[in-house]
Amino acid sequence: MSDQPRKYPDESEIQDILDRVRDTAWKKLSLSNEEESRLIKDLKWVLDIWHKKYLGHDRLTQVIDKYYLSALPKSQDKVVIYKELDLVICFFQHYIYAFEEFMTREFRDAVIRCGLASERLVNRLAVADKHPEVLEILKFEDRANKVMSLLSEQIDEIQFLINRMKYAYSQRNKKGAHDTGAAGILIAKSCISEMPVAYMEYLSALEKIGYKISSRDDLITIVNETVSVGTTMIVSQRGEPVKPEQMLISMYSQNYFAVKRTFSEIKGALAGQGHNYPKTTLWFALNELCKKKMLSKAGHGVYIQREPPEKYFNKEIVD
Repeated sequence: MSDQPRKYPDESEIQDILDRVRDTAWKKLSLSNEEESRLIKDLKWVLDIWHKKYLGHDRLTQVIDKYYLSALPKSQDKVVIYKELDLVICFFQHYIYAFEEFMTREFRDAVIRCGLASERLVNRLAVADKHPEVLEILKFEDRANKVMSLLSEQIDEIQFLINRMKYAYSQRNKKGAHDTGAAGILIAKSCISEMPVAYMEYLSALEKIGYKISSRDDLITIVNETVSVGTTMIVSQRGEPVKPEQMLISMYSQNYFAVKRTFSEIKGALAGQGHNYPKTTLWFALNELCKKKMLSKAGHGVYIQREPPEKYFNKEIVD
């Protein structure tokens, strides 16, 4: 059984673009104005694919553009921007595909992707701390342990991050060499759920070794929100009806409730997605979201978000 997940359309081309960012950052390549403009255009293409095909929203695009892409043309210290851009964006390719595979119930591939994302974070910590020789260590666990040893004096909590990534990576070969056939919903959910915390700890670790991650809070919110919605949506087997509460949380995450919505509007919006729930069932589901403090009642049969989804999901991980 292969230890590699299935390839997505354009995945190789996307990886080539991310590799160009990495090489520009760490090999300190000097780009001409034309080359830099082309790289920025290519990165916007990558972000467009991610948000249209997988994330379902453009908040990652907005964050990367705000902190990095818009700043590059006028920056006097481009290497600093390229380094931070590479450090924060390297995680997302495997993470986004892991989430997609989790949602489509391809749990084995989702677990492998979580392991690959974890490996990428370990590698970047080594490079960021000026120890590229660590990448030559073939066995992931040995490489991760070496990074933990190198950073232990600078980061008291480094063992928690490394152990979290070792756990996610180990699940891909739980039953022997690269045999992840047992990666069912519980293992996949446990790996996916580790990702927001691992990414948060990774960004904090970077700050402690001298990298100011200006986009930190925005990125953590995006990761946590996506995982929170995804793990809520995946509760029933393929072919079974999706529960109304799961659909409502997905709608909430996309700011559907940013304006007042009547019960009939909500029922109609769900019907438009192919979900015709009985009135009593839908009423109970809306009441549950009110109990979770996602929604508030703005009158009889009228609902509005209690706070923006990005604030709610960020608070969920930080509290």
